[in-house]
Amino acid sequence: MRELLNGHYISHRKNILITGPTGSGKTWIANVLGEQACRQKNNVQY
Repeated sequence: MRELLNGHYISHRKNILITGPTGSGKTWIANVLGEQACRQKNNVQY
């Protein structure tokens, strides 16, 4: 997770696929990553 939060996947134009069962926190993780990307001055779309 820390590696994703640094945002290098954005500058390297890598995609992220978040999978898991219902209730495992996929949306929460996506929101955290999106918020961090915004803090790093990147645009985010949902």
